[in-house]
Amino acid sequence: MRLRGWCFIPGKQIKTVEVLFPTVATPVPLASYGLPSPDVAKAVSLDAHHVRFDEWVPLPQAQQGRDFTLLLRLADGSVCATSSVRENASADGWLSKSLAPLSGGAEVL
Repeated sequence: MRLRGWCFIPGKQIKTVEVLFPTVATPVPLASYGLPSPDVAKAVSLDAHHVRFDEWVPLPQAQQGRDFTLLLRLADGSVCATSSVRENASADGWLSKSLAPLSGGAEVL
């Protein structure tokens, strides 16, 4: 599954982003998190200049057609989880809302 988008929390530093599949015990890290995101920096915050991810994630057969969330591990040691990707996806595939103060977008292709 191709997963691309961005994650940003004002005033916080996100160290890693992981995909949490309910059918898999271990979260899958998104190694590409931190790609340049000048469009997000312009639209959201100048601090959001490297908050994009874009990669192919192995999708376990048991997970096909099922929902998942993203885990954001912060520099201060705390962890934030997005709401359901399926519930947050708008008609065009972008996350349209998330838990405050979490901001972000993801597209599943």
